[in-house]
Amino acid sequence: MAGTKVAVADAVRASIAFLKSSVPRTYGILGLVMLVNLAGWFLTANPFASLLVSIPFNVMAAAALMRLAFMDEHAGDPDFRLGPSGLQWRMTEWRLLGAIALLAFLLLIGVLFLVMLVFICGAAAVLTAGAKGVEAVGSAPASPQATAIGSALLLAGTMLAVFVKVHVCLYPAATVTTKKIQVFSTWPLTRGQFWPILAATIVLNLPSLILSMLAVYVPTSLGLSPIFGVVLAGVNAFVELPLLNGLYAYLYKGLRQPQVVAATEPVVGAGPWGAAS
Repeated sequence: MAGTKVAVADAVRASIAFLKSSVPRTYGILGLVMLVNLAGWFLTANPFASLLVSIPFNVMAAAALMRLAFMDEHAGDPDFRLGPSGLQWRMTEWRLLGAIALLAFLLLIGVLFLVMLVFICGAAAVLTAGAKGVEAVGSAPASPQATAIGSALLLAGTMLAVFVKVHVCLYPAATVTTKKIQVFSTWPLTRGQFWPILAATIVLNLPSLILSMLAVYVPTSLGLSPIFGVVLAGVNAFVELPLLNGLYAYLYKGLRQPQVVAATEPVVGAGPWGAAS
Protein backbone atom coordinates (compact mmCIF):
# COMPACT_ATOMS: atom_id res chain seq x y z
CA MET A 1 0.00 0.00 0.00
CA ALA A 2 2.98 2.31 0.54
CA GLY A 3 3.11 5.03 -2.09
CA THR A 4 -0.44 4.31 -3.30
CA LYS A 5 -3.92 5.43 -2.33
CA VAL A 6 -5.62 3.59 0.51
CA ALA A 7 -8.37 1.33 -0.83
CA VAL A 8 -11.39 2.02 1.37
CA ALA A 9 -13.07 -1.34 0.70
CA ASP A 10 -9.89 -3.28 1.51
CA ALA A 11 -9.37 -1.29 4.70
CA VAL A 12 -12.95 -1.93 5.83
CA ARG A 13 -12.67 -5.66 5.08
CA ALA A 14 -9.39 -5.92 6.98
CA SER A 15 -10.91 -4.10 9.96
CA ILE A 16 -13.91 -6.46 10.03
CA ALA A 17 -11.59 -9.48 9.86
CA PHE A 18 -9.59 -8.09 12.78
CA LEU A 19 -12.82 -7.55 14.74
CA LYS A 20 -13.76 -11.22 14.34
CA SER A 21 -10.35 -12.49 15.42
CA SER A 22 -9.64 -10.05 18.26
CA VAL A 23 -12.87 -9.93 20.28
CA PRO A 24 -12.65 -13.56 21.55
CA ARG A 25 -9.17 -12.79 22.93
CA THR A 26 -9.92 -9.36 24.44
CA TYR A 27 -13.48 -9.75 25.69
CA GLY A 28 -12.43 -9.05 29.30
CA ILE A 29 -11.12 -5.54 28.77
CA LEU A 30 -13.80 -4.81 26.16
CA GLY A 31 -16.43 -5.83 28.71
CA LEU A 32 -14.93 -3.41 31.25
CA VAL A 33 -15.02 -0.63 28.65
CA MET A 34 -18.70 -1.42 28.08
CA LEU A 35 -19.44 -1.24 31.82
CA VAL A 36 -17.64 2.11 32.11
CA ASN A 37 -19.62 3.40 29.12
CA LEU A 38 -22.83 2.26 30.77
CA ALA A 39 -21.89 4.01 33.99
CA GLY A 40 -21.25 7.20 32.05
CA TRP A 41 -24.65 6.85 30.33
CA PHE A 42 -26.73 6.20 33.44
CA LEU A 43 -24.91 7.39 36.55
CA THR A 44 -23.33 10.77 35.88
CA ALA A 45 -24.40 14.09 34.46
CA ASN A 46 -20.78 15.21 34.10
CA PRO A 47 -19.42 14.05 30.71
CA PHE A 48 -15.92 15.31 31.52
CA ALA A 49 -15.70 13.15 34.65
CA SER A 50 -17.03 10.17 32.72
CA LEU A 51 -14.38 10.73 30.03
CA LEU A 52 -11.56 10.84 32.59
CA VAL A 53 -12.74 7.60 34.21
CA SER A 54 -12.99 5.83 30.85
CA ILE A 55 -9.51 6.77 29.59
CA PRO A 56 -7.48 4.06 31.42
CA PHE A 57 -9.86 1.32 30.27
CA ASN A 58 -9.83 2.54 26.67
CA VAL A 59 -6.03 2.70 26.79
CA MET A 60 -5.87 -0.90 28.01
CA ALA A 61 -8.27 -1.98 25.27
CA ALA A 62 -6.33 -0.19 22.53
CA ALA A 63 -3.03 -1.60 23.79
CA ALA A 64 -4.42 -5.14 23.90
CA LEU A 65 -5.82 -4.86 20.38
CA MET A 66 -2.57 -3.43 19.02
CA ARG A 67 -0.59 -6.20 20.70
CA LEU A 68 -2.68 -8.69 18.78
CA ALA A 69 -2.24 -6.78 15.53
CA PHE A 70 1.58 -6.66 15.78
CA MET A 71 2.23 -9.83 17.77
CA ASP A 72 3.58 -11.63 14.71
CA GLU A 73 6.29 -8.98 14.31
CA HIS A 74 7.46 -9.27 17.93
CA ALA A 75 7.66 -13.00 18.55
CA GLY A 76 9.01 -13.74 22.01
CA ASP A 77 8.80 -10.11 23.15
CA PRO A 78 7.24 -10.01 26.64
CA ASP A 79 5.73 -6.59 25.91
CA PHE A 80 3.55 -8.27 23.29
CA ARG A 81 2.34 -11.08 25.52
CA LEU A 82 -1.40 -10.60 25.88
CA GLY A 83 -2.80 -10.54 29.41
CA PRO A 84 -5.86 -12.58 30.45
CA SER A 85 -8.65 -11.44 28.11
CA GLY A 86 -6.58 -8.33 27.38
CA LEU A 87 -6.42 -7.21 31.03
CA GLN A 88 -3.01 -5.79 31.85
CA TRP A 89 -1.13 -2.53 32.42
CA ARG A 90 2.51 -2.39 31.39
CA MET A 91 4.86 0.03 29.65
CA THR A 92 2.86 -0.22 26.43
CA GLU A 93 -0.16 1.27 28.21
CA TRP A 94 1.95 4.04 29.74
CA ARG A 95 3.28 4.98 26.30
CA LEU A 96 -0.21 5.11 24.82
CA LEU A 97 -1.40 7.20 27.74
CA GLY A 98 1.52 9.58 27.17
CA ALA A 99 0.61 9.96 23.50
CA ILE A 100 -3.02 10.67 24.42
CA ALA A 101 -1.92 13.22 27.03
CA LEU A 102 0.24 14.99 24.44
CA LEU A 103 -2.67 15.17 22.00
CA ALA A 104 -5.03 16.39 24.72
CA PHE A 105 -2.59 19.14 25.71
CA LEU A 106 -2.32 20.33 22.12
CA LEU A 107 -6.11 20.19 21.76
CA LEU A 108 -6.51 22.31 24.89
CA ILE A 109 -4.13 24.93 23.51
CA GLY A 110 -6.07 24.95 20.24
CA VAL A 111 -9.43 25.35 22.02
CA LEU A 112 -8.13 28.21 24.16
CA PHE A 113 -6.73 29.94 21.08
CA LEU A 114 -10.05 29.51 19.26
CA VAL A 115 -12.04 30.91 22.21
CA MET A 116 -9.74 33.92 22.40
CA LEU A 117 -10.04 34.46 18.64
CA VAL A 118 -13.85 34.24 18.79
CA PHE A 119 -13.95 36.79 21.61
CA ILE A 120 -11.62 39.22 19.86
CA CYS A 121 -13.40 38.97 16.50
CA GLY A 122 -16.83 39.17 18.13
CA ALA A 123 -15.88 42.23 20.11
CA ALA A 124 -14.49 43.89 16.98
CA ALA A 125 -17.71 43.13 15.09
CA VAL A 126 -19.87 44.58 17.86
CA LEU A 127 -17.81 47.76 18.03
CA THR A 128 -17.81 48.07 14.26
CA ALA A 129 -21.59 47.73 14.25
CA GLY A 130 -21.86 50.80 16.46
CA ALA A 131 -22.13 49.38 19.98
CA LYS A 132 -21.21 51.80 22.73
CA GLY A 133 -17.68 50.86 23.59
CA VAL A 134 -16.36 47.89 25.49
CA GLU A 135 -19.32 47.90 27.92
CA ALA A 136 -21.70 46.93 25.14
CA VAL A 137 -19.56 43.93 24.25
CA GLY A 138 -20.43 42.18 27.49
CA SER A 139 -24.02 43.36 27.91
CA ALA A 140 -25.59 43.76 24.46
CA PRO A 141 -27.03 40.82 22.55
CA ALA A 142 -24.67 39.31 20.01
CA SER A 143 -24.84 41.09 16.68
CA PRO A 144 -25.38 39.14 13.43
CA GLN A 145 -21.81 39.93 12.45
CA ALA A 146 -20.42 38.55 15.73
CA THR A 147 -22.58 35.43 15.46
CA ALA A 148 -21.47 34.82 11.88
CA ILE A 149 -17.80 35.26 12.76
CA GLY A 150 -18.11 32.95 15.76
CA SER A 151 -19.86 30.28 13.68
CA ALA A 152 -17.28 30.52 10.92
CA LEU A 153 -14.40 30.19 13.39
CA LEU A 154 -16.09 27.25 15.11
CA LEU A 155 -16.57 25.50 11.76
CA ALA A 156 -12.97 26.19 10.78
CA GLY A 157 -11.74 24.87 14.12
CA THR A 158 -13.80 21.70 13.76
CA MET A 159 -12.52 21.09 10.24
CA LEU A 160 -8.94 21.65 11.39
CA ALA A 161 -9.42 19.21 14.29
CA VAL A 162 -10.75 16.55 11.90
CA PHE A 163 -7.86 17.19 9.51
CA VAL A 164 -5.27 16.76 12.26
CA LYS A 165 -7.03 13.75 13.81
CA VAL A 166 -7.07 11.88 10.50
CA HIS A 167 -3.41 12.65 9.80
CA VAL A 168 -2.21 11.43 13.22
CA CYS A 169 -4.68 8.54 13.58
CA LEU A 170 -1.88 5.98 13.23
CA TYR A 171 -0.23 7.04 16.50
CA PRO A 172 -1.61 4.08 18.56
CA ALA A 173 -0.19 1.55 16.10
CA ALA A 174 3.14 3.38 15.81
CA THR A 175 3.45 3.88 19.58
CA VAL A 176 2.80 0.22 20.37
CA THR A 177 4.94 -1.43 17.70
CA THR A 178 7.95 0.94 17.95
CA LYS A 179 7.82 1.13 21.76
CA LYS A 180 8.12 4.92 21.57
CA ILE A 181 5.57 7.68 21.97
CA GLN A 182 4.64 8.60 18.41
CA VAL A 183 2.17 11.32 17.44
CA PHE A 184 3.14 13.74 14.68
CA SER A 185 5.88 11.42 13.45
CA THR A 186 3.08 9.43 11.78
CA TRP A 187 1.90 12.42 9.73
CA PRO A 188 4.13 11.71 6.68
CA LEU A 189 2.59 8.24 6.38
CA THR A 190 -0.92 9.66 5.94
CA ARG A 191 0.06 12.50 3.62
CA GLY A 192 -2.15 12.37 0.54
CA GLN A 193 -4.41 9.75 2.17
CA PHE A 194 -6.83 12.07 4.00
CA TRP A 195 -10.02 11.35 2.07
CA PRO A 196 -9.77 7.53 1.90
CA ILE A 197 -8.84 7.32 5.59
CA LEU A 198 -11.71 9.64 6.50
CA ALA A 199 -14.11 7.60 4.35
CA ALA A 200 -13.03 4.31 5.94
CA THR A 201 -13.34 5.84 9.41
CA ILE A 202 -16.86 7.10 8.70
CA VAL A 203 -17.95 3.72 7.30
CA LEU A 204 -16.63 1.87 10.35
CA ASN A 205 -18.28 4.39 12.68
CA LEU A 206 -21.72 4.00 11.08
CA PRO A 207 -23.13 1.60 13.72
CA SER A 208 -22.28 4.00 16.53
CA LEU A 209 -23.41 7.07 14.57
CA ILE A 210 -26.78 5.55 13.71
CA LEU A 211 -27.43 4.45 17.29
CA SER A 212 -26.38 7.86 18.63
CA MET A 213 -28.77 9.66 16.27
CA LEU A 214 -31.60 7.29 17.22
CA ALA A 215 -30.89 7.89 20.91
CA VAL A 216 -31.15 11.65 20.36
CA TYR A 217 -34.22 11.76 18.14
CA VAL A 218 -36.37 8.92 19.48
CA PRO A 219 -38.86 10.43 21.98
CA THR A 220 -37.93 9.78 25.60
CA SER A 221 -41.60 9.06 26.33
CA LEU A 222 -41.15 5.68 24.64
CA GLY A 223 -38.86 4.59 27.47
CA LEU A 224 -36.12 3.37 25.12
CA SER A 225 -33.26 5.32 26.68
CA PRO A 226 -32.01 2.39 28.83
CA ILE A 227 -32.08 0.08 25.80
CA PHE A 228 -30.15 2.55 23.67
CA GLY A 229 -27.65 3.02 26.50
CA VAL A 230 -26.91 -0.70 26.76
CA VAL A 231 -26.77 -1.29 23.00
CA LEU A 232 -24.62 1.79 22.33
CA ALA A 233 -22.19 0.91 25.12
CA GLY A 234 -21.87 -2.62 23.76
CA VAL A 235 -21.39 -1.47 20.17
CA ASN A 236 -18.77 1.10 21.13
CA ALA A 237 -16.81 -1.46 23.16
CA PHE A 238 -17.17 -4.71 21.19
CA VAL A 239 -17.53 -3.32 17.66
CA GLU A 240 -16.08 0.17 17.26
CA LEU A 241 -12.93 -0.27 19.34
CA PRO A 242 -11.77 -3.42 17.48
CA LEU A 243 -12.81 -2.00 14.10
CA LEU A 244 -10.98 1.30 14.46
CA ASN A 245 -7.86 -0.18 16.03
CA GLY A 246 -7.86 -2.81 13.30
CA LEU A 247 -8.08 -0.03 10.74
CA TYR A 248 -5.15 1.88 12.26
CA ALA A 249 -3.01 -1.27 12.43
CA TYR A 250 -3.84 -2.19 8.82
CA LEU A 251 -3.06 1.32 7.57
CA TYR A 252 0.18 1.58 9.53
CA LYS A 253 1.42 -1.76 8.22
CA GLY A 254 0.62 -0.74 4.67
CA LEU A 255 1.81 2.85 4.72
CA ARG A 256 5.02 2.64 6.71
CA GLN A 257 8.23 2.69 4.71
CA PRO A 258 10.76 -0.09 5.32
CA GLN A 259 13.85 1.29 7.03
CA VAL A 260 17.04 -0.27 5.65
CA VAL A 261 19.96 0.52 7.96
CA ALA A 262 23.48 -0.81 7.61
CA ALA A 263 24.70 -2.94 10.50
CA THR A 264 27.45 -0.43 11.32
CA GLU A 265 25.19 2.60 11.02
CA PRO A 266 23.62 3.93 14.24
CA VAL A 267 19.84 3.86 14.33
CA VAL A 268 18.28 7.28 14.74
CA GLY A 269 15.07 7.19 16.72
CA ALA A 270 11.92 9.13 15.99
CA GLY A 271 10.07 11.00 18.70
CA PRO A 272 6.47 12.14 18.97
CA TRP A 273 7.14 15.24 16.84
CA GLY A 274 8.87 13.47 13.96
CA ALA A 275 12.25 12.09 13.02
CA ALA A 276 15.10 13.15 15.26
CA SER A 277 17.80 15.19 13.63
